[in-house]
Amino acid sequence: MDQVVFWEKAWTSNNKIDEVKLIDLVMHKSAVEFTYKIMGDLNGKKLLEIGCGSGLQTIDFIKKGAKVTAIDISSKSVSVTRSLLKKNNLRAEVKKINAENMNLPNDSFDIVYINCVLMHANQDKTIKESLRVLKRGGIFIFKESLKPWIATFPYRIFSPYMKSEPDYMTLNKIKLLKAKHREFYLFSSFLAFLFYIFKDKNLAGKLFSLLEPIDNFILKNIPFLRTFSWAAVGTIKKE
Repeated sequence: MDQVVFWEKAWTSNNKIDEVKLIDLVMHKSAVEFTYKIMGDLNGKKLLEIGCGSGLQTIDFIKKGAKVTAIDISSKSVSVTRSLLKKNNLRAEVKKINAENMNLPNDSFDIVYINCVLMHANQDKTIKESLRVLKRGGIFIFKESLKPWIATFPYRIFSPYMKSEPDYMTLNKIKLLKAKHREFYLFSSFLAFLFYIFKDKNLAGKLFSLLEPIDNFILKNIPFLRTFSWAAVGTIKKE
């Protein structure tokens, strides 16, 4: 299915918005928090968010003091994000732009941020464009699900997102980019089903997080297992 068609349909559904939030922000909470830690103080920084989705992280960035430009390939996503910002009395530039060919000037942003979007785009073109619009000394941060994830079965086998034919990132690709990286969620990811069967997502999160310290120890000390993690955060500083 064409990516634009898939996401135009996805962002018209409140259920889909909630599901994307659940996977990319709630289940991956510690990975997202790690990206925020990398960014540090955002006050006054120019930040480009590629793939703003429903605008939830756009709000985070604005509240942290960033001057945000949020883009998405989906016109519905742009509309939803603008509505959310208006509802919260916040402002940002929100535009419909294809990340593979951005009509934005060179060396424009202090930070370029991507959360689980590279799997839905041409990775090489999007990364090249991200680095082009990044200022020297700026940082490009991405969080992505990895292709050889240990829990691919059963989760991805039955996922509706497979209709969009995602091209998941690999750890080898991240290494070729010479990005600093950290991986998250190995055996804990088998407990992802808890978020679907428990109405109380906080309880699900607490149970899920019980295995995270074990995962972190394993991923730190047994490097070859990092390939099979659920998510990775990569950072590239533009020299």
